[in-house]
Amino acid sequence: PDLVKKVVFSPHPQKVLFNYDHTPKENLVVTVARFRPEDWAQKRPALLIKALNAFLKEKPDWKAIVVGSGSTQLAKSLRLEPNKNIQFLEYLAHEELVELYQRAKIGFWTSLWEGQQGTGAQALCCGCSVVAPESPLNNCFADYVSASCGRLAIRSTPESLAESLLLEAGSWQEGARDPAKISGFAKEIFHANSVVKRIVSLILE
Repeated sequence: PDLVKKVVFSPHPQKVLFNYDHTPKENLVVTVARFRPEDWAQKRPALLIKALNAFLKEKPDWKAIVVGSGSTQLAKSLRLEPNKNIQFLEYLAHEELVELYQRAKIGFWTSLWEGQQGTGAQALCCGCSVVAPESPLNNCFADYVSASCGRLAIRSTPESLAESLLLEAGSWQEGARDPAKISGFAKEIFHANSVVKRIVSLILE
């Protein structure tokens, strides 16, 4: 108990350019990660694509964009047939990522483990909700989806993840997700200036 009182959560600071500017949200799921073969064990791209395929089969009016190094070779390397509504992009500068996140409704990750998922924090700052697997190895996502900012899949299967995406899409359709509120919540936690203020206040205590 004495140690708990001394422990403070301080996330990796994110640039303040990750912000929501009230761009109209589209029926779009975005994921950003490294997808080189050496990253597959952690990022699980086959699981990602299978889950997106199952989701988009049920929601043909939605689209998905997979961003990151190695992404354009995934389908061939993994011998998968992605849904026609999935687009693969190799690299985007931060400014381009911001524009993409601002349009998207959902940020989606299938990682086996993460410390702090930086791209998830960036997505939240831009008003996206988050869907990811529930796991002790991914406990950052449990924090990310709090305050009506997304949901976790009970199992790391394509079916369970697709179901969570469908439920999250339904939350957007029902008006249960507010991108401005999501962004405001996330910026207080992740923006660099907010992180620095908390650290300085701790030093001065």
